[in-house]
Amino acid sequence: MISETYIYVYPIIYCNNSYMINQSPEFNMSGRAENGKYLNCIANCSTLGGYVSVPPDAYRIDYSLAMNITIGERSDIVNILVGSHFGVSLASNSWRPLTLPPGSSGSKS
Repeated sequence: MISETYIYVYPIIYCNNSYMINQSPEFNMSGRAENGKYLNCIANCSTLGGYVSVPPDAYRIDYSLAMNITIGERSDIVNILVGSHFGVSLASNSWRPLTLPPGSSGSKS
């Protein structure tokens, strides 16, 4: 199983309590950089073992107006051969950047 968590810039990907309670609608990626993109292999792709790319469409699970983020999750069952090893990734310009607020200390990863 592949579990995906996405953190998007709010309000680019809008959320409210009703969306979370009803688990509807899924993120609408139409007109966004993510539209038509998938969680694709980026490393060791010769050892995919039958992996089929999955879309990034997720359901909203949380949001923060103070942090300007909307969080979504999805899980996909993907059957692969024993011994398969590879890396997958999805890049997006709607994602919240890995930055620290001005004047804060710490690290990012």
